This record gives sequence, structure tokens and C-alpha cells, in this order.
Amino acid sequence: LPTDDYTPVATPARAQRDYEAAGRRWRADTNNLEAAWHFGRACFDLADAATNNAQRAQVAQDGIGASRRATVLDPKLAAGYYYLGLNLGQLARAKPLSAIGILGDVESAWLSSIALDPKFEYSGAHRAIGVLYRDAPGWPLSLGNRKKSLFHLEKAVEVSPDYPGNRLYLLETWLK
Repeated sequence: LPTDDYTPVATPARAQRDYEAAGRRWRADTNNLEAAWHFGRACFDLADAATNNAQRAQVAQDGIGASRRATVLDPKLAAGYYYLGLNLGQLARAKPLSAIGILGDVESAWLSSIALDPKFEYSGAHRAIGVLYRDAPGWPLSLGNRKKSLFHLEKAVEVSPDYPGNRLYLLETWLK
């Protein structure tokens, strides 16, 4: 399993290996909090590397289940909510016709993660929700909102200024 000094997966092969290892650990003890959220993380990475929507949706569903379990085992663990939001996002990506209905759950998961630990994964929830607000259709269709996007991306830079992705997403948002 990846360590707490986690960095995103570089290759689909590594994502597959991490998914299999984390999945074995998770299935061996579904009451293990660490195994639950680590499997949620591994699912997100593999879903992100998927080459088709059927695989992405299946792996995302696995990650949603493990991440939801993590939130039940410890409702105060930001990681569970963060990876729940990421896996829900992958499911929305795989099923674009259902995406609008999923985005509220994605938003809720990331807001919960932020409330619990805004620094987790280099302000990952601020970064992710900022991109969500930037890229989602606006009202009345969905929750897209440029002001909220800028708020969260600026907060990500403020809280974790040394993580380059935070500045990159903020810059992209300014340019749009």
C-alpha cells in the first residue's frame, strides 16, 4: 500500500497493483479504517487511469463502498470523505447522463473533508471542489459557481502553498 507520504500514481500498471493489494487488505478486514480509506484511494487512482467508462464505473463503485465504510468507521476522518468525493466524481465521469445527480453528493463529501481537515492531501478537497465549481454547469442546471471556485482554489494555495497543483489550478481558473 502507498505510505502516508502518498503521491499520485504514475502508471496504470502501478494503479492496478495498488488496487489489488489494497483490495486484498480491505476484503480481509472491512472493519479496518486504514484499509478502507487506502482502498478508496487506490480505487480512485485506478478509475482515473481507466481506459473505458465501464471499468471506471466499476472501480469507482468499489471506492465509493470502501470510502463510505471509512466514514462510518470514523465520521471525523477527512480521508474517508475526500476519497468518497473523488470516487463519486469518477462515477459521474463514467456516467455523464447521471452526473448532475451525483454532483451534490460529491460537493457534500468534499465540504465534510474540508471541515474536518482542510490540509489533508495538500488541501485536496479545496482544490477538488474548486475545480468542480469551475467546471460544472452553473445554476439552474448544476452547482457551478465561479466565485466559489476561486474561493476554494485560493484557500488551497493559502493552506498548502508549496503544492504546485494548487497554484496550477488557480492559474487555470484565472485564465478561464
